[in-house]
Amino acid sequence: MEMTFKTYAQGGTLTSKTFNKAVRAVGLNPTEAGVADLKKKASGGSCDFDTFKKIIVPELEKANDNVDEIIDSFSVFDQDGSGLISASEFRHVLTGMGEALSQEEVMEVMSEVEANNGMIDYREFANMIYAPEE
Repeated sequence: MEMTFKTYAQGGTLTSKTFNKAVRAVGLNPTEAGVADLKKKASGGSCDFDTFKKIIVPELEKANDNVDEIIDSFSVFDQDGSGLISASEFRHVLTGMGEALSQEEVMEVMSEVEANNGMIDYREFANMIYAPEE
């Protein structure tokens, strides 16, 4: 979560505009009303990491998204059941499915993911994004 926060924070603080993206990047997909409620808790969306974490952790615990659901989502693109999809397919999913990421956001994700021979282990990716912070 901290890595995601740092991706969107400017000078250690999220702005009202980047707050929405950070919320979605950590795996939440609230409605606009839900985002508005979260922003209220975060003084209008401008907050530091500790405040963001205090607001988001309970929301993540309530969220239906988890490692198994992410894995199931990517498995649709895994034609041979190997747990691997091509880097280009992975990029396509990030930019074309659900809340599409910008090219900059995709580049950030891709820099964190290890590709072996042009293939990405989506199970490893799912576990990485939901790994507890150390």
